[in-house]
Amino acid sequence: MTAPFQYTDSTGIIKYVEVKSFDSGSFHLSGSEYEFGKDHEADYEIWLVQNQKNIIPIKDFFVNKKYKTVIADFIVHVELIIH
Repeated sequence: MTAPFQYTDSTGIIKYVEVKSFDSGSFHLSGSEYEFGKDHEADYEIWLVQNQKNIIPIKDFFVNKKYKTVIADFIVHVELIIH
């Protein structure tokens, strides 16, 4: 897993940013991106790029109830037993 883009804000705090394309009302956030964000909740931002020109920053993703997440990906581990 690679860390997202980062910058230092005006108070000297490092902020982590995921940049996502946003044209249809939703965007994909991988499981590892989500976990990284949860681990750095206070300093994690998502910047949505809409129509390839408008940037919409989200700085409160994990605390704002207006954002709803839907689990869309699963990793399945199986042990195959061949007879």
